[in-house]
Amino acid sequence: SCANGWVTGCTVTDVDCDGIWWRGDNTKVLNNTISDVGKGSGVTGDCIQFSADYANVQIIGNRCDHSSVEEKQCIILSGAAADTGVVVANNWCKMAPYTGLDTKTIFIEADAFVCRGNYVENGKYGIWSENTDGSYIYGNILVNVGVRGIPISYTGAEVSYIYNNTIVGGCSDGGIFQSSAAASGATQFKNNLVVNCTGKGMYVDGANTILDS
Repeated sequence: SCANGWVTGCTVTDVDCDGIWWRGDNTKVLNNTISDVGKGSGVTGDCIQFSADYANVQIIGNRCDHSSVEEKQCIILSGAAADTGVVVANNWCKMAPYTGLDTKTIFIEADAFVCRGNYVENGKYGIWSENTDGSYIYGNILVNVGVRGIPISYTGAEVSYIYNNTIVGGCSDGGIFQSSAAASGATQFKNNLVVNCTGKGMYVDGANTILDS
């Protein structure tokens, strides 16, 4: 584990596996350009991956172009669901157009994270929130995501705040999708715009949910 790190202003391109792989709390990944990852034969890769330790990590202002290969994620944080303080903001993230593979443009498994101001294009899922509590997803723009724009996955009484997002095109199974009937927290959806989706605009399966505008 490498905590308290900085990765800033780097260019990573044409690599067989991951662009940036990191394990360590209190790390900042800022203003990098990552493209053409996961190109090795039989090898897969994310643009930016954090694994197991990522409390208080900031991933801000990066350009993540994963459009050359349909697989994995632009940004993923997984393996430490109880970690808090994650900020994923103002990133440009583009996957390959969805043709059937299980890709997620941004995947965050953490509590009390902030995901804001990101541009997200293509992939099977846009911004996937996994088993989160007290997190904010707002001010993001999602374009032509294949199946679900912002899927929210819960196991119990978790709460999320989904505000001021714009979702355009694609989304054959829901622009915003809260998927667990076990969810009993008062998740709030406010001032989101869903346009030209081929499926449901919003799909909500859970108690105490608040829908506004």
